[in-house]
Amino acid sequence: GYEQQADAVTAWRAGFGLSDVRAGYALDREKKIDDERRKITPHLVDELLAGNDHVVVGLPGSGKSTILKSIACHWYERQHGTVLYRSSRASKQFDEIGPVKQRVDSAEGHVLVVVEDATRDAANAVFELREEYEGDPSVSFLLDSRMTEWEDDDFAVTDARRGVSKAGVDLF
Repeated sequence: GYEQQADAVTAWRAGFGLSDVRAGYALDREKKIDDERRKITPHLVDELLAGNDHVVVGLPGSGKSTILKSIACHWYERQHGTVLYRSSRASKQFDEIGPVKQRVDSAEGHVLVVVEDATRDAANAVFELREEYEGDPSVSFLLDSRMTEWEDDDFAVTDARRGVSKAGVDLF
């Protein structure tokens, strides 16, 4: 089912859900790009539409997932295409790509696949899925990961990080 939207105070205390971000409770971060301050959400949406997959990295609680939710809402509201979103709170493990691949293949428009905590065992099948669509301009991937997990050379799918641009939360 769909998550219930919290009131603004509760959302700020407990963390933002997708519906809270869509309601405008979360503030969009800014980043200096070409000597000017730009909001990160439209910037990363432009990057994703141009075919550049991204991972947002940072410390636990730094706002990585909120940035992903903001981008997913922006994508949906601007009708760029389908958004497939896997929260780190999902009860089912993302360990096989078949069902998600079917959803991507049947989706309309430019598909955005968003996965929180992508380097965790419960979600890292996203890297196999990403390989399936490498070079396909109609499918983009937006991930988040803790900085230490993203940079871990013991990570089981180290080579899968290739081609994913890194955006650090501490840079925003």
